[in-house]
Amino acid sequence: MIDTHAHLYYPALANQLGDVLDAARAVGVDRVVVPATTGESLTSTVDVCELSDSLYAGVGIHPTEADSYSDEHRGKIKELLEGANSIVSIGEVGLDYYHFEEEKTESEIEAKKSIQKTVFQEMMGLAAGYGLPLIIHSREAFADTYSLLAAQKQPAVIHCFASTEEEAEAWLDLGFYLSVTGMITYKKNEALREVVRSVPLERLFLETDAPYLAPEGFRGKICEPKHARQVAECIAEVKGISLEEVDRVTTAAAEQFFGLK
Repeated sequence: MIDTHAHLYYPALANQLGDVLDAARAVGVDRVVVPATTGESLTSTVDVCELSDSLYAGVGIHPTEADSYSDEHRGKIKELLEGANSIVSIGEVGLDYYHFEEEKTESEIEAKKSIQKTVFQEMMGLAAGYGLPLIIHSREAFADTYSLLAAQKQPAVIHCFASTEEEAEAWLDLGFYLSVTGMITYKKNEALREVVRSVPLERLFLETDAPYLAPEGFRGKICEPKHARQVAECIAEVKGISLEEVDRVTTAAAEQFFGLK
């Protein structure tokens, strides 16, 4: 199995990386994609991935960090893209309109959105230029995210998908993949399970979003790549198929998407 989204540079995971990877391998999770989020995490993300040939990096600026994106960060991303062998994607990038409640005026909100869009489009340009797929963060911003991505039609996966069947169909129609976290295991998330039931297995990825979103039974604890197995088990149950089939099909899809050997 491949955990396609885990932030292993976080100290809670990086400080015990060997144990974290051993625990993942013990339950069949043998590879992990590690996306950066902030300018400060760009180097640490790649550094972590250089420690093991089972780790693969994503570089990019998370939308909530768009305000702090700088020329220094821009230069660092290009430096890493030119020099690091572990990079397989541009991510985690996209749009996030969820955290705008504190803004006082509509003009301030629109200014924040504009900054996010500008940075996102720059990240999309890097992905196109380097021939890399995108790991997309889209929260409360479907219309704008869709509009920008539909215009370019670049390979992309929607990270932490937890939305409606209509949005799922829209992303699938663009040829995108949907990545599912431990949220699918939560008792009250029957609606998400229903959506995932309708998505072709070959268009689904497993992810943990570690250290966040630990699955049912582990909530409140640090999420790790090993928990991708619970995600896979839930998908198998929802679709009425074997865990082995979920492993085989989602692994093949992720290998093709990220260009993994």
